[in-house]
Amino acid sequence: DVERSRGLGDVYKRQIQKIKNEKIEAKKEKFKVGFIGSLYWWQGVDILVHAVGIVRKKMDNVKLVIIGDGPLRDKIEHLCRKLKLNYCITGYLPHEDALKMLRELDVMILPSRKISTTETIIPIKILEAWALGVPVVTTKHKIFIKSGFKDREHLIYCEPTSSDIAKAILLILENEEIKRKLSQNGPKIAEKFSYDRIVQQLLKLTNN
Repeated sequence: DVERSRGLGDVYKRQIQKIKNEKIEAKKEKFKVGFIGSLYWWQGVDILVHAVGIVRKKMDNVKLVIIGDGPLRDKIEHLCRKLKLNYCITGYLPHEDALKMLRELDVMILPSRKISTTETIIPIKILEAWALGVPVVTTKHKIFIKSGFKDREHLIYCEPTSSDIAKAILLILENEEIKRKLSQNGPKIAEKFSYDRIVQQLLKLTNN
C-alpha cells in the first residue's frame, strides 16, 4: 500500500505540474469562487450558495463555480436561480479536467458541516488546491488545527454559516496581499505535507 501511494503521489505531482504549466485563458468574470466535490448534505454547498448571495450584494462580478455533481444538484440549482447568482455546475468531470477548472478559481471553499468524518480527514482536494496555488477557505475542523495549519497563512478558517463564509470570501477577494500570500504558501505546504500522508490517513480510517 505504501509503494502504491508513492506511485499515486508521483502521478499527482506530474499531473499538477502539467496543469500549472498550461496557460490560463483571460477570465470573463473577475472573480470565480468555487467548490469541488460531490453534492451531499454534509458538504455544505447550500450554505456556500447563500454566502455567495451575500458576497454578490457587495460584488456583482462574482461567479460561483461548482465542480462536481450529486444528489443535491437540483436543490442547489434551484437555490442559485432563486438568489439570481451567476453560477455553473459542471457535473462529474475527468480528474484532469476538474483540476484545470480548479486552477482558474480565485478561491476554493470547503464549507463542510462538522461531523466525525470531516473532523478527522484532510480532503485531497485541499492539497490539490494548495499545489495549484489556489487560496482555500474551509470550515475550522479539528484535523486542520491538529495538523498545525494557520489561519491567514495556510488557509482561511470559517464556521459553516453563510455569514462567516461570506466574510472569508470577501477577505480574500478584497485583500490582494492575503490572496498573494495564500497562493504563494500553498505549493510549499502541499510539497511538505505530501500525498502519501493523506493516503495513509484514509487507509487507517478504512481499516478501523
